[in-house]
Amino acid sequence: MGRAKRKWTREGIEEALLQNARVNATPAEPEEAAGKRKRQQRRSNKKRNLIKGLNALSVTGTESDVLPAVTVMQAQPILPAQPTVEQEGKQGEDDPDDHQFAAAYAEGQRQAAIEAEPQVAHPASADPAAAKRARDTERRRMRRANMTASQTERKRTKARERQRAKRAQLTNLQRDVMRTTNRQRQQDRRDRQNADERAQAQHEDQNRRAEVRAEQTDQERDVQRQQKRVRHKAPQRCNGPVNHEDFRASMVTGKDVVDGRHSLPPTTLYGYKEFRRHIRAFNQAFAFTSIGASSSDNTFRDVNQDQSVAGQHGVYTYRIQGAMGHFMGSMLPYIDRRTGERVPPKFAQIYIVDPDMQERAIRRKSIFADLDIVSLQDIENMMVECYPFAQQFLSFGQKLREDLARGMQVKDIRYVLHSKPSEPRTYNLPTVSEVGVAMVEDGNRTRPRDLYVVA
Repeated sequence: MGRAKRKWTREGIEEALLQNARVNATPAEPEEAAGKRKRQQRRSNKKRNLIKGLNALSVTGTESDVLPAVTVMQAQPILPAQPTVEQEGKQGEDDPDDHQFAAAYAEGQRQAAIEAEPQVAHPASADPAAAKRARDTERRRMRRANMTASQTERKRTKARERQRAKRAQLTNLQRDVMRTTNRQRQQDRRDRQNADERAQAQHEDQNRRAEVRAEQTDQERDVQRQQKRVRHKAPQRCNGPVNHEDFRASMVTGKDVVDGRHSLPPTTLYGYKEFRRHIRAFNQAFAFTSIGASSSDNTFRDVNQDQSVAGQHGVYTYRIQGAMGHFMGSMLPYIDRRTGERVPPKFAQIYIVDPDMQERAIRRKSIFADLDIVSLQDIENMMVECYPFAQQFLSFGQKLREDLARGMQVKDIRYVLHSKPSEPRTYNLPTVSEVGVAMVEDGNRTRPRDLYVVA
């Protein structure tokens, strides 16, 4: 058998490297161990010989130089590309990092050989950083150009997963900074566009949206219509909460919203005679704070009520001195100096101390013995499900218990209830027979006030 010899150029060697990677890639169907070893050995030998020839070209000549090629037996021609090599079923070695970097590796070997010869002049030697960036860009372009459709899709899927994981680890402040930066970048890009470029970008956006709508299913269209209805329904006074970080569609839609209003908690106890008879005691048993007032020495203490006007006849009158507010004691029961033990928890302390709902109801019954335990449990269940402050106090207690169980030093928990300057339905007419009025006679202007709670 005769041997065919040819002259190799750099472009020919790089093309042969890519061809070798394609021909000897992992097939889609299972292969025997002996065949796999032969294929890997054939691929490795051919790659090693081609890289030797490429290194010889880089050291001894320029782009126009040629080198006697590595002889190729006519009896062993290059096999045609198998149709299953680059299909969807690739596994194992079939990854861009395994066989699509052949050209990049060869290019790196060539550049290393060139840099090892300082006497060879290069046009880009004046700016090594720019030359390196150009080489990296070309490598990436070659890798993308030689990737199949399945490899491109897998690469995009991995990139999307990485971006999703990265976004999940961002804090709210980092998200705000990123949004601001992206918004400014987009604005700068639009400012640099002329009228023709802007019109072309709008046309491309319209085409892209049309393609997305054409590929949508009926279910996806229904979801999108529901989101649009929510966005039109949510805004209030041209400043809607739809873009707020805590916004949920259930705030304005859902089974609990009727005529734009949320349904109230269950009212089964309203018709219970025992509950109506002791309704003030029930209310006091579930109170978080008590009425307090500021005194002349700028301190806050229990109210100084004027009992002279609180007669038994006529309209009930409740008169105090000072700025009325809410007074809250310690979040944990204090220690009795005589016994050295903590006193039983009361009021808001019950949410911190007792995680069990039934235990909380029993403690409230110990404060007011005449209250029905079943009604207490019903109200306790309603408070946990519907009252956000009760839920937050329960979470504070859970955090304290977890820290104590781990042997950590319990730190102070600070909780601030911010006042809202404007609240919907503030000036609605009263719907009950009792009206409470706070009259401020010292001329102080109304200003927002916060409730500051320290555990």
